[in-house]
Amino acid sequence: MPNAFNPNYAKDDGYTMGNGRRARVAPITLLGSQALSAGITVGPTFESGEFDNVRLHVAVSAKSGTSPTLDVTIQTSRNGRTGWRSVSTFTQRTDAATPPDGASPAGLVMGAVAAAGTTPPTVTLSGTQLAPVNFRMECTTLGARGTAVVRYSVDGGVTYVSNVTTAATISVIDPDGFDTGLTINYANATAAVDNVWTASTVGYERKAFTGLDRFVRAVCLIGGSATPTMTAEIVGELS
Repeated sequence: MPNAFNPNYAKDDGYTMGNGRRARVAPITLLGSQALSAGITVGPTFESGEFDNVRLHVAVSAKSGTSPTLDVTIQTSRNGRTGWRSVSTFTQRTDAATPPDGASPAGLVMGAVAAAGTTPPTVTLSGTQLAPVNFRMECTTLGARGTAVVRYSVDGGVTYVSNVTTAATISVIDPDGFDTGLTINYANATAAVDNVWTASTVGYERKAFTGLDRFVRAVCLIGGSATPTMTAEIVGELS
């Protein structure tokens, strides 16, 4: 039997843009905070209506068992019953973190920066996070610090802030102008155009994607041993 459809898509939590036009935004909860046990959990089917863009974050608030893991796949379907296809997957979650809207935003912890490419300059991230971040930075113009140009993303490479000239420190501001609270610390070294740096908030991942059919759902897989569980939620907004 298919899951009941969630009618919340009709709620408009949009805003008025600078040009006076209304930007429609609706909240979406693909999985309310709950403890997931070993195996597969399919979340409720959510009717996205006229919206075809979504921003989601996966948040893990607790874990138990031995080496628990959480894999999340987002699926969409035209009729909400058959023909489900995957539109996005999240990086496997292995740890938990304090929720960003909780009493201690400073509990958000950024994972280590991984670098790739030809002798990439050392990059670290510092600061108190105000929201979960899935960080990706790419060098677009080679050169020494102050000459090299990069672009960075807070949603894993879906949207970017571009044409950023490298400096000793760079504030991480998302494309909508929101300050994430993070600072890029960029070493005084020469970068190449194949250089890429990535990192994500421990316990969290935020992604944006397009191309939804009428219905959407989340499929969660818990792995590990000794009765693994992870308490997670998958929430965001449609636009």
